[in-house]
Amino acid sequence: MFWKTLKMELVRAMRPSKIFVALALITILLLGSDWNYFVNAIKNAYDESTGSIDMLLLLMGMDKFKCIIVVILGSVYTGSFCKDDNSHYLRLLLNRVDVTTYIQCRFLANFLVTILVSVVAFYIYVFVMSPLMPLISVNGPGPGHYYMDIVSKHPWLYVGMVGIVFGLVAAACTSIGLLYSAYHADSFVSIAISGLVFFLALSYIPYETPFNMLMITSMGSSIGGNAPWPLMYLWTHVYMLSIIGICGVLFWRRMRWRIENGYL
Repeated sequence: MFWKTLKMELVRAMRPSKIFVALALITILLLGSDWNYFVNAIKNAYDESTGSIDMLLLLMGMDKFKCIIVVILGSVYTGSFCKDDNSHYLRLLLNRVDVTTYIQCRFLANFLVTILVSVVAFYIYVFVMSPLMPLISVNGPGPGHYYMDIVSKHPWLYVGMVGIVFGLVAAACTSIGLLYSAYHADSFVSIAISGLVFFLALSYIPYETPFNMLMITSMGSSIGGNAPWPLMYLWTHVYMLSIIGICGVLFWRRMRWRIENGYL
């Protein structure tokens, strides 16, 4: 029953119309986040000393537009629980599958679709920029890359890693939005909270701590510049998956309370 439920939720999460719109919006936002750089690239104002991966890293260091990307990612699936709850479709679902399986599949589907859209959008951005500038500069990647070995030897893999890291962060934020929807089934608010949580995390988590969100999304090291990159990459996964897991447990407790008290 778990796999059937997960398949059903993935089909709902990966509706082509929503996926394509989200990919288009994120790509436009990436290209337009610093319009001057993009215009200069079109005018061939950059030579081969600038690479599209350097541009991507520069964008990941900016915090003005990434909150909007998280909101776009959240709009793909995060608000669907509110529709189920408000239309009483949730009651029908829980008559067919137990609440634990339902929550596991919902959070897993949210996790997978968020990372998928994030990775694909970043690859699209690099593909769009590839006719305008090389993937990496002729002088090699800039000194600001923490994952230097991966950038130098496997640049396309690095683009995917950037997408996965940002997708993990976005999945953690949208999981908090999902958790909110279990208390107040308002689709707009639950999606907006995802972006708000991301903004607050960027703004108020101390920079010197391992939990610094800006350093993580910028593909830097929040555990020290001398730490090996596999350790930092592992820490990013543990950090974000822990948040998602806590949200899942709290969501389960709320749903059990609603069932036991007849609020479903």
